[in-house]
Parts: sequence; C-alpha cells; structure tokens
Amino acid sequence: MTTPQVSVVMPAFNVLPWLNQAVASVRLQTGVSWELLIVDDGSTDGTRQLAERHAAGDDRIRLLSNQRNKGVSGARNTGLAAARGEACMFLDSDDALFPGALASLHAELRASGKPAVRGLSAIFCMQRRLFFPARGAGHNAAAQEFSYPLCGFWLHMIRTNFLRKHAILFPEDLILGEDRTFLCQVYARLSDMPVIDRA
Repeated sequence: MTTPQVSVVMPAFNVLPWLNQAVASVRLQTGVSWELLIVDDGSTDGTRQLAERHAAGDDRIRLLSNQRNKGVSGARNTGLAAARGEACMFLDSDDALFPGALASLHAELRASGKPAVRGLSAIFCMQRRLFFPARGAGHNAAAQEFSYPLCGFWLHMIRTNFLRKHAILFPEDLILGEDRTFLCQVYARLSDMPVIDRA
C-alpha cells in the first residue's frame, strides 16, 4: 500500500448527526494523497456503525477503536500512533475542511521545509448561519496570539516524525485545554511557522 502524504485524525464519540459532513469534506480533498483515521471512542449512538460503512466503502479510511472511552485526547493519540502519513492533521468530527485545504497546507509544508504550517479558519454559527473568518497575523510563531480560533490546533499540519521525535501527545488527564497544551509543546520547539492567509 502506498504511504499517504497526510494522515487526518478524527476522534468520534456520539457524533452521528455530524460525521457524514466531516468525512465528506475529507473525501473532497484532491491534489494530495491522504488517509482518514476515524477513532471511535466508545460511541453508543450509531457513530461506530456509520464509520464502519465509510471505511468499507473507501480504502483510504480506517476505523480505529478505543477499548474504553478515553476522551478526545486519548482518541487523538490513538490515531496519531497509527498514522502512516508524512504529515498529520487533526479534524474534529463536527468540523469540515474547505476544498483544497490538505493540498495547500501540504504544499507549503514541503516548500518551507518546516516542521509545521497552519492556515486560518471560518466559524459557522448554526443558529444564524453566518461565517466568521479568522484573520492571519504574520509568519512569526512567537508573535502569534493563542486566541480562539486564530491559532486552533485544527488549523495546523505537522510532520508526523516531528511529533514522534519529541513525544508530543495530547494530555489525557485534561478535560479542557488539551489542545492548547498540545500546541504549546509544538510551538516551544519552533522558531517560526509559515501561515497560509486563507481558511
């Protein structure tokens, strides 16, 4: 089997209403080879069965399972341990990628030679049906403000061997703030980070 360029890690716990949209947004990605690792974290609402159908219909999609519910950090760490891609990206199962996101980030990662790159995001308010685009703030990682959602971990594509070399994982003992703790471990080892100034 050919090694994918990007591994997309998607934790999934009782996300039946949103999983199809999240998976579809990955399937629409072109210009780069990818694998999608859906990590079922003990769902009881049919999420696992839906994920099984997605995996059965596309050999780029793999379903992983935690024996017990470990929380979002544990699910992401399970996916990261199984990732085969040159780079990793973390996509929550109630989020979606814009078309071309993986190819754009991967091209920047390759061109820059850096351990990580990031893009921007847009937030969709379900009640008002509005998009709020996040704006960029330059290319110096030290100058980035760790504000939600400007610097969310889901905006980053990170080389898999970089994460493994530095043993960077999501802290499984935190209920909140695990994403920023993960990012702090990444940023602490970087001098700068290229930014793609679009969602």
